[in-house]
Amino acid sequence: MNKYLLLVALFFNACTSDNNQIVDKDNVIVGVPTEVVNLAPYGSNDTASARVRSQIFEHLIDRAEDGSFIPVLATGWKYVTPTILEVTIRSNVLFQNGETLTAEDVKYSFDIMLQTPEIANVVRPIKQVNVVAPLKVQIVLKAPFAAILAHLAHSAANIINEKAHKESLTKAEYIPVGTGPFSYVAWNRGQNIFLKRFDNYWEGTPKLATVEFRVIPELSIRMIALETGDIDIAYDIEGSDKENIIANPDLLLVEKNSPRVEFLVFNMGSKGNPLWKDKRIRQAVDYAIDRDGIIKSVLFGSGSRANSLLHGSVIGHNPNIPIQEYNVAKAKSLLQEVSIPKDAKVTIWASESIRSKIAEIIQANLEEIGIPTTIEVLEWSKYLASVSTGDYDVALLGWAALTRDADNVLYTHLHSISFGKAGNRSFYKNDELDKVLDLAKIESDSKKRDQYYARASEINKDEVLYIPLYHTTQNAGIHRTVKGFSIDPSGTHYLKTVYF
Repeated sequence: MNKYLLLVALFFNACTSDNNQIVDKDNVIVGVPTEVVNLAPYGSNDTASARVRSQIFEHLIDRAEDGSFIPVLATGWKYVTPTILEVTIRSNVLFQNGETLTAEDVKYSFDIMLQTPEIANVVRPIKQVNVVAPLKVQIVLKAPFAAILAHLAHSAANIINEKAHKESLTKAEYIPVGTGPFSYVAWNRGQNIFLKRFDNYWEGTPKLATVEFRVIPELSIRMIALETGDIDIAYDIEGSDKENIIANPDLLLVEKNSPRVEFLVFNMGSKGNPLWKDKRIRQAVDYAIDRDGIIKSVLFGSGSRANSLLHGSVIGHNPNIPIQEYNVAKAKSLLQEVSIPKDAKVTIWASESIRSKIAEIIQANLEEIGIPTTIEVLEWSKYLASVSTGDYDVALLGWAALTRDADNVLYTHLHSISFGKAGNRSFYKNDELDKVLDLAKIESDSKKRDQYYARASEINKDEVLYIPLYHTTQNAGIHRTVKGFSIDPSGTHYLKTVYF
């Protein structure tokens, strides 16, 4: 019997035969809308993958609810010089393969991170990591960087085992090995991922024996599965289904504000639509989008219009940028100033999710001002690959400011060094933009940093590279028998404290 069938058998054995009710339940089934892109620790920088990887891997430090930094695999840190951060590693921590965590593993992890373009935005300020003792490393920065602790707390800054990682490179399938509360069992692509409890977890044995992440793209089907008990937790509840959960005595809606922004990005690169070369057309699109309509009809009020790529809780947010008004007449006026070819058309790219519904509204908005528009909907991993290589026209995407610092958002999306996989899907280069973002990265004075980031947001607003649409919440629907579950603003949602 293979591992997958064995695990399924364990699930069935936990059920009684007469009433199909689970007894002594110690397994949780989580319904997720999007398939994981990659389980390799640095293989991608997307929420769907981070939700699973965050159960397997851990970081040196994390952030508390109030934004303060808390130790995880590190027990302490201090600056030796403005460019050298010394970190003490927690002792007696085991990896899921039985190896003990050492400073060598931490150095190896960062060496691999520094070679990985998908997470370049997280580790770019780091020059190198040196081992100075069996449980101590020094993180050497290229220049003083105020947000380095925030970057170390990013969901992509996972610590891996050197031995396990090197062994995995010789195998056809990558087997993730971390220090987290759950270890990998099986991945049935397009269907589900199984994890099991790591009994030697340093923080204490989790109460759950197994975790299943089940891919259910359609929210209506995900809701039915939640209501019937086929799943215990459903991520990303939309619209009127929130009210249905609230009205159901067996269910509970868990919700929290998030520093996430959803946006429309123009492909300004060589593969982009020639229409976007004229800023007035991009401006017309900005005026034509009915953000309130999106929030009302698609989000059912669970969102707020965004004035920039930064949420108000993020360091570097510029509150002086006005929220774009919805003005069809102004959009049409701008288009009258330009000559649009008769055969011109726009294709809005969207992934299989709520974004496909938003694309339909924007399509209607653009056709109202005379721009013929089609929609291209792709499965998430293919979608992410296409927008990362510039094979799209205009795309709907989102980004959570996990570090709660502007560098992770603006440097990632607006600096020309970040083209493609690192995050800049606009493929647009602006010398002033690059300069202010470079200056902000090394500036220690918080007021000056804010000024640089304010200017970067102003340039994006003026050039209309990314059109901020709205900020939303992170939520989940759960059965009332589920205890210990809490929403993480990043959307990763740790499961180590969950029980029934």
